[in-house]
Amino acid sequence: MQNNRTYYGYVGLLWLLQGLAVFLCAGQPLFWDNVLLSGKIPTALYNNQLLTPFVPESLAGYSPLWGAYIAQGWLWFGRSLFVTHMLMLPWLWLLSFQLVQLVQLFVPRRALGLSIAVVHSVPVLVALSVQCGPDLAMLALYLTAQNALLHRNRALLAVCLLPLAMVSPRGLWCLVPLFVLDQLLVGRKIFPARWLWQLTKATAFLPVALLALIWYIVAYQHYGWVFNNPSGDFAALAAYTTLPEYLYQLGIFCWRLLDFGQAAIWLALVPIVVVLLRGKLEPQEHRAVLILLWLVPTVSFALFFAAFRNPIGHRYVLIPLLMGAVWLCFEWAEALRYPVFRQRALWLLAFLWTGHLWLAAYPTDMAKGWDATLLHLQATRAKRALLQDLALLPYAKTGLGAAYPDADNWDDAFLDSTRVAPITVNLKTNAAIFYSSASNSWAPAQLDSLQRTRRSVLIYSYWPASLQVFK
Repeated sequence: MQNNRTYYGYVGLLWLLQGLAVFLCAGQPLFWDNVLLSGKIPTALYNNQLLTPFVPESLAGYSPLWGAYIAQGWLWFGRSLFVTHMLMLPWLWLLSFQLVQLVQLFVPRRALGLSIAVVHSVPVLVALSVQCGPDLAMLALYLTAQNALLHRNRALLAVCLLPLAMVSPRGLWCLVPLFVLDQLLVGRKIFPARWLWQLTKATAFLPVALLALIWYIVAYQHYGWVFNNPSGDFAALAAYTTLPEYLYQLGIFCWRLLDFGQAAIWLALVPIVVVLLRGKLEPQEHRAVLILLWLVPTVSFALFFAAFRNPIGHRYVLIPLLMGAVWLCFEWAEALRYPVFRQRALWLLAFLWTGHLWLAAYPTDMAKGWDATLLHLQATRAKRALLQDLALLPYAKTGLGAAYPDADNWDDAFLDSTRVAPITVNLKTNAAIFYSSASNSWAPAQLDSLQRTRRSVLIYSYWPASLQVFK
């Protein structure tokens, strides 16, 4: 294990770069699911002055912790996009600190800088770093809990599990891989099964189990359901998959691991795994631990998320991606001379950064995952530019149709009393229709009908995003 001073400089540089990136993007409106999670839900709590943890039933399903965090920040500093983006920095800085700490546990000092650059260049992580959503907090808390486990810090583990379980439903599921890892590991060593000792270790998870149980009982008593409103707009997505659907979802999970240049990580690991299975790889003390840190969350997330019809997003695979990147850097650093390691790491970095451009090459009707690359900034820039003209048109307030997530009050995305509120699109009755290429909700036939039967009166194109208003 290296001295802490060996990575403080890297942490400081990362914090500086991340602070600059967030500041430069602080005017970008909320995007995709964050309109609900960091816009609508916090607004409901903010309007009630945080006097109740319950939001309207149409918004309910998430525990109130993340929304309350945003709402409290607004009560202190004002409700605005700038404040919301700045509220992400503590979580982003905690995330980077924990990720650097994890890398330095396994990678030699000579390879530390490039290894840190590689894991922080995973496109999904880069994209999330300039958005406003609970995934940053979830990942930061997961890494904190995992590092506490590796450092045998039981108190810190028990404490950080509490907000992890309450930040989002996926944060709650993160307890499963962490519990499994805790049962298998003692520090950075694999622990032989001894039921009495394992039962003792499990006590670190009792406080969070009690907290989650209390909240979901209270939520059930208030709403009559937990996690998902059975009569809500997204009830069908929470339904269980059939066997063919389950296998399809598993395939989507695998594709998310490969998408946006991230395939380079797994292609580099394949020959290492082949040699390992043949028993010809030089033994390394911590290799088995790194494999577990990757394998356990990968299996647990894949098997669980595939059980629901909700589309599996790129964010769902971020923990396996990061653990795979750390494992790869470890293998390269231990097996290669530094000049060779440096060459491979630089090639990998270049490939990961080109991953942000993959989205532009995908077909129009493909669910691209705009929130998983920096190109989502192009879509939000176009939306802000179009809003200035759209707000002046008479049908901006009534009769404008749009698809999810744009069919709602845009104030929840801009946080500035915006007076544009499209309704759910209807090609027959809407006076005008808003179309965004960054939405996955337009079926090919629906889009074809829109372009054939109407003319475009407003268009803003910020490559590769295209936003239009049709009449």
